Amino acid sequence: MRVKIGCDLVDVKNFKKSLDRGGRRFLARCFTPRELASSRRTETLAGIFAAKEAILKALELGPGAWLNIEIQKEPNGRPTARVLGFSKKILDRDLSISHDGAYSMAVAAFLLEKE
Repeated sequence: MRVKIGCDLVDVKNFKKSLDRGGRRFLARCFTPRELASSRRTETLAGIFAAKEAILKALELGPGAWLNIEIQKEPNGRPTARVLGFSKKILDRDLSISHDGAYSMAVAAFLLEKE
């Protein structure tokens, strides 16, 4: 088995500028319809974006694979991720998203089957 970890930190103010500049194209490129249906709050989207970036880093996915990752909440509020098109078997995963003032951050951990 192999443990893979990724983390990301997003400045919410800079993220808001990206949202304002990119508009619907930015949203459609980075977020699934289900993610956008759950919330359009800037802080929430920044946290989801940080989670996706953390997962991209942990799983060594190529840039721009944001739509291959979907972040949702379990009934208890804990974030969870669904990863599409990943060739290795994911045995277990964990995801944490946190917000504090001007920043959103996320840490993703995966347990993968060894090749």
